[in-house]
Amino acid sequence: MSAPVVKGMSYARHVARNAATRVNHTNLPNPNSSVTIRELFATRRVLLQSPTLTATEMSSLGTNLQLLSRNNNVNSILVAHNHDTSANGNYPAFLSSTTDVLPEQRGQFFMNQQNPYKIDPCFLGYDPLSLVHPSNSGNDISVNPDEVHTVLSSLLSLSSQMNTLPKSPAITMPHGLIADGGYSLCLGRYVLATPNTRFAILNPEKGLSFDPCGLSYILPRLGHDYSQPSAHYPCGKILALTGYVANPVDMVSTGLATHLLPWEALPHLERSLSVCPTFGDSRNLNDWKRKHYAPADLDNDYQVMNSKADAGIQNTIYGFSEMDARARDFLADSIVVERDDDGTEKLLSDPIPGLPHDYDFETNETSNLVLYGEMFQKVFEEESLRGILEGLRSEARKLPLDTPSAEDRRRITVANGLLRGMESQSPLALLATHRLFREGERPLKTKSSNSKGASGSKGSGSVPKVTLETRMEREKGVQMELFQRTDFKRYVQWKRDTDKGGTQTKPQWKHRTIRDVSKDELDSLFLTS
Repeated sequence: MSAPVVKGMSYARHVARNAATRVNHTNLPNPNSSVTIRELFATRRVLLQSPTLTATEMSSLGTNLQLLSRNNNVNSILVAHNHDTSANGNYPAFLSSTTDVLPEQRGQFFMNQQNPYKIDPCFLGYDPLSLVHPSNSGNDISVNPDEVHTVLSSLLSLSSQMNTLPKSPAITMPHGLIADGGYSLCLGRYVLATPNTRFAILNPEKGLSFDPCGLSYILPRLGHDYSQPSAHYPCGKILALTGYVANPVDMVSTGLATHLLPWEALPHLERSLSVCPTFGDSRNLNDWKRKHYAPADLDNDYQVMNSKADAGIQNTIYGFSEMDARARDFLADSIVVERDDDGTEKLLSDPIPGLPHDYDFETNETSNLVLYGEMFQKVFEEESLRGILEGLRSEARKLPLDTPSAEDRRRITVANGLLRGMESQSPLALLATHRLFREGERPLKTKSSNSKGASGSKGSGSVPKVTLETRMEREKGVQMELFQRTDFKRYVQWKRDTDKGGTQTKPQWKHRTIRDVSKDELDSLFLTS
C-alpha cells in the first residue's frame, strides 16, 4: 500500500512541514512560550518545553485544548515533551539529559524525593519559588496573595478543562517526574506512562499541600476506575502523606496511568494517531471505562470517555502498549495454549510474528505501592494522622523473636522509609494534607453543626456532594493560606541556603511535630475555602 498523498505532497513531507509550523489558533503569549501546539494531520501535538507553566500559559493552554477538542476534524490531542533529536543526533532532546533507570531499579522503593532516580522533572504545574519576592526590608520573604490566587486559579481552570474535553480525547505521555499540580495535565482520557515516568506528592516538603487539581478526590479512589486490587488498599494515602515516588508499574496498577509503553514509541504513535478517524468520521462505538471524576451532566453528544470516535484512538494506543490499567497481559492474550494429560502446556499458536515465546516485556513485576498498601493496611486505615505515625513507629521498631526473615527485614526497612518521609515534611502542611484527603474520601458529607468545625464549614444543612470540582476549590483555599504561613517561607530560605552550599537536610519548621500544631491553627487554614 502506497503512502497517502496530500495535494501532491508525500505524507512524510506533509507531516514534516506541519511539525515545523505553529498553528494559528494557539493564541499563546509569545514565541518563547513553554507550550507549542502543532498540527499533524487529524492530531494536534502539544509540546512542552518546560516542566512548569506561568498563569498565562496555563489559562491559554486550557482554552485552546477546549477549542481543539470541539473540532470535528481533530481526532486526538497528544501532550508530551519535545522528542526532536538532540545535537548529538542519538537521543531525543528530553532523554539526552536523563539517566535512564535500570530495569532492576524500577521496582525499588525510593526515598530521595529531591531527585528520584535522576529522572528529569516533566510536569510540575507551576514554580512556587516564582511567587516569592523580597520584602521592603530586604531581609524577609514576601508572597503576594493576588499572584498566588491568579496562579492557583489558572491551574484549577486548566485541570477542569482537561477533565471536560468534549470530543477529541487528550492523550498525555509524561516521560519524567509528575509532581503535585503537574497531574493537571494527566486528567484527560489517557495517560501513557514510560519506564521513566514517576509520580509524587512533594508539596508538604515545602510547607504546602495539594495543588488545586483534585488529588484529594482522586487519590482516595485509586484502583476504582478499573476494579484493580489496589482499590482495596490505602495506596492513595501512602502517596499523599509519605512522599513515596510511584514508578510506572505503580501508576498503571492504581489507575494514575492508563497504559505503559516505551518512550521511543512516541514518534510512531504520533504518525499512527494522525491518520485515525476523526470524531465526525468514526462509526465505531467505544466502551473504554468512564473515569469516576468525569462530569456526568455533559450533553449526550459530548460524553467524555464514551465518544464514538474514540475506538480507533483506543485501539491505536493498545497496539503500542505493554501494559494497561485493566491488567491485560497482551502477550498472554495472544498465545493459545492447551494442557496435555500430564499438565504440560503446549503452545498452539503465536499470532505475533517474529516474537520469541520467552519474550519478557519487563512488566510482570508487581507494584511495590500496592504491596506496601497491603503490608501496612491497618496502619494507614487509622483515622488520625497521629495514629498512622505511631503505627509506623511500632512497625519500624518491631524485631522478630527468631532470626528475621528477608520479608521481616524488608517490612522494617519500608516502615522506616515511610516514617522518614512523613517526619521530613512540615507538620502543619502534613496535617492539612491529611484532612483534605479525609474530606475527599467521603462521597456525601453528613449534616454539619452550627459551629465552625475542623473542616472549616459553617452553619447547618446539607453540604454539597463531594466532586472533583468542589475538591479543587477546597484545595485552592487551603493552599492560598499555606503560602502565607511561616513554613513555606522557611522552606524558601532553606532552599536558598542549600543552593549556596548549606548542609541542613530540611527546613526548620515552625512546629517540631504534629503534636505542637494546635487545632485552631489547623482549622484556620480551612475557614476561607
